[in-house]
Amino acid sequence: MATIFEKNLTAISRYDDELAKKIENIQKVDNNFELSETILKEPNLLYNGISVHSESGADNEALRIFNASKDSPKSVHVIYGLGLGYLLKIFAEKSQGKIILYEPNLEFLRIVMEIVDFSDILQKENIIICSTTEALYQALVILSNRNSNIKLNFLNFHKNLFANDIEAFNQKLSRLYSQTLDGKNFSKNNAMRFLLSTLNGFKNKIEAIPFKELENKAQGIAAIIVSAGPSLHKNLEALKKLENKALIFCIAPALNTILEAKIKPDFINVIEPYDTSSQIKRLNTANLNIIAEPFTNKGFFEIDNKTTFITFSDSSPINKWFSDLTKQDPKGYEANGTVSYQALNCAKLLGCNPIILLGQDLAYTDENCYSKNSPYATLKCRKKANCIKPQIIADDIDEFANALLGNPDIPSELKRQIAQSRIDTLNKSLTLVKSQDGELIPTELGYACFIDYIQDFAEKNTNLELINTSTGGAQIDGFKNISLNDITLNTQKPNVDKFIQNINYEPNINNILKKLKLDSEKCKTALTQSEKGLKETITTKKLLSKHNILDENAIKSIKTTLNFYMDFIQNTIGDNPLLNAACIKEQDMINQHICQTNSTNIIADIPYLTDDLQGFFEITITNISAIAKLLDEINQSLAKNNQIEKI
Repeated sequence: MATIFEKNLTAISRYDDELAKKIENIQKVDNNFELSETILKEPNLLYNGISVHSESGADNEALRIFNASKDSPKSVHVIYGLGLGYLLKIFAEKSQGKIILYEPNLEFLRIVMEIVDFSDILQKENIIICSTTEALYQALVILSNRNSNIKLNFLNFHKNLFANDIEAFNQKLSRLYSQTLDGKNFSKNNAMRFLLSTLNGFKNKIEAIPFKELENKAQGIAAIIVSAGPSLHKNLEALKKLENKALIFCIAPALNTILEAKIKPDFINVIEPYDTSSQIKRLNTANLNIIAEPFTNKGFFEIDNKTTFITFSDSSPINKWFSDLTKQDPKGYEANGTVSYQALNCAKLLGCNPIILLGQDLAYTDENCYSKNSPYATLKCRKKANCIKPQIIADDIDEFANALLGNPDIPSELKRQIAQSRIDTLNKSLTLVKSQDGELIPTELGYACFIDYIQDFAEKNTNLELINTSTGGAQIDGFKNISLNDITLNTQKPNVDKFIQNINYEPNINNILKKLKLDSEKCKTALTQSEKGLKETITTKKLLSKHNILDENAIKSIKTTLNFYMDFIQNTIGDNPLLNAACIKEQDMINQHICQTNSTNIIADIPYLTDDLQGFFEITITNISAIAKLLDEINQSLAKNNQIEKI
């Protein structure tokens, strides 16, 4: 018969196997845990001699906190700290909403999971336990939406003993929720763009070498991750001294800066789906290696370079499709939407230790947003006269526009408008973060979230020595703040070319062609069904327009159209990532409209709903047609090249 501990871990492993293993692997605890009782004879827990729950009544304390939480079906209750689970149990019993329990102290989880049975609670689909920033973000992705009310709940024990931690966590929670919404909107709004970016330049991408071919090839060798933050140019001489001691991963916008300093990186990391390849096409990259993602713009795969590697981070369903297509295991690849994280992950896969950050300021210092000589160096963060809050400005808007949009076919005025729009977006997201000196410094919301992600990397990789040499930048917990001048490395950088020469990788074109043809057939079926759906919707609209009343025929036609739409989504689109990318944005709009339709005024809403349905099918037809066309072109090109190679 399973123990309480085993049942709890089984329930957790249902959605987070890694957390379950971490809890199981704790063999000893550094803090003192003792069981005691409240005056009502309820079990209580002493943590280093301090009562976790109210001595006057643990259940009553939990009930008071729940009653103050303003529970509703829209609630997402985030509980900070497990204790003996009184809060978790009362919220699980009474809440109409969703529940996320965040416990950063694994010792608490180990001790309490052995003595309190949560297995039934943890089987519920609306409850998730997590222990890291990344897992919290994923829980918010699963359980929250734009209409959610996020509420932080905690015991007086946590408020009194961990006040600073809770304040910082509350700010982090707010940022992560905003990032969740932005991420969901970004994924929906850009799914088609990411798919098209993946399909364009497809042959080069499937021929790129999976980076895990280099796994553990540089164990114990230092790695330096070079980003384009303002601190980079201050440390170029120190970096030059370490060039032969460490592997250098360079984020693309920092490449010009270090090449001008006569420093050669071993790898260039780029995950940009937009065509900013002009930033490095003009540079001498013939002896450099590039690490990209499937959705990285094709322009970076066309650059004259030595070897191109590819990673398959879990940030996009299209990446999962691509890795399945090429029969590559995506496990172990991570990016979290930021190229710096991708570079950190690559250094880890190679077996590098220590890993050193440089130019990873993640904040705007000395009025600079980027390092000197980087493509975006013209961006400054300054306070205008009579303004308290600083603003992002471009000293030269044309320089920024050309760096952002290198395509010469785009008219200059349009480039300026897009560049200014980007600056306006940055200004709207300006916020403050803690610097390494403890002061508050300006940054943008995206960077603030990246700090959380990189800190999470540190939490998950405590076996690595992690160092931040981005002097004056944002504080990144889990990394030691050390000047690059003070770092001495006794290792010698290995010859990366020898690693690469020993790689024997070749994609299986025949298998890829078979899978692509299946996807092509699915697209053509979906296209036929989309056209039927459009015809059905137009018929319904004409019927409504003709009679202008909801008679029996009109109601029947509306039901037929809606049923066709639901069947199309469930059975034609299904979970196919290509087809989902074609219509997920419009599908979300339809679903919102259906959910928001006022049942008391349904007659007035029907014409708008049919307009949305018509738009849905029209856009879906356009998008699937584009996908099908690209798939056919890819199939023909690969088949032709495959035949030539056989000859």
